[in-house]
Amino acid sequence: METFLPPTSPQTEACVWILDDEPALCDSLAWLVSTVGLKARTFTQLEPFWAAFDAQHPACVLLDIRLPQVNGLDVLSVLQQRHPEVPVLMMSGHADVGLAVTALKKGARDFFEKPMSDQALIDAIHQALAAHQASLEAAEAVTELRQRYAQLTAREQEVMQWLVAGHPSKRIADQLQISVKTVDVHRHHILSKMQAQHLAALIHQAYRLGWVSTLPS
Repeated sequence: METFLPPTSPQTEACVWILDDEPALCDSLAWLVSTVGLKARTFTQLEPFWAAFDAQHPACVLLDIRLPQVNGLDVLSVLQQRHPEVPVLMMSGHADVGLAVTALKKGARDFFEKPMSDQALIDAIHQALAAHQASLEAAEAVTELRQRYAQLTAREQEVMQWLVAGHPSKRIADQLQISVKTVDVHRHHILSKMQAQHLAALIHQAYRLGWVSTLPS
């Protein structure tokens, strides 16, 4: 069984994915998230869930820890492997501290005992969606930086690495066997193409690109 509830007001494409073997609870949870203008998709079986799941837009998963024919913790592990950035909120109908601890250790963002507090659950969902949204935006920003870097010439890429390593123009010129004026011209072009207002911003971009251990010394 799958149900789909559209948002009650204009929203982003955020979606709450609900996987629980109780159809009534799925419907109840879907209705609850719809009351705050969010979209919900519910599943009572694992295969349709995997077939439909989309992590390209802000998402969080409400996952029952006890599913027929499959352990919810195993599903959590697969989600962590495939989509580690997607927050998972685990649910259980049994007060089991050990299970809760295990779920959190395996990467669950939160753990709820049924019946859940509506407000506590909604608050957790909003926080989870915001966290995934931030993760998606950060990944998009890094992709954009890589695209800008790819527009640099081979020489500009080389000069940029020396610049963000903290070397002055004179040393860069000596190392690359070019003039200081040429280094300064490359620096101007690099800052322009990378859309960095100053060298400090360029260094910050290099850190976001993961250059820390590969810069020339």
